[in-house]
Amino acid sequence: MNALVERNGFGRQVHSFEADLDVEGFDRPFTGVFIRAPFFEDVGPG
Repeated sequence: MNALVERNGFGRQVHSFEADLDVEGFDRPFTGVFIRAPFFEDVGPG
């Protein structure tokens, strides 16, 4: 893949977290996992 990325573009990994979410149609909270990921600054053609 021809791409330019910034590592930890949304913050450091230590700021990743889990949280219980109330989702319509679910009978109990759903655990969401929110991770810090690379940020794509540019991608090549196609």
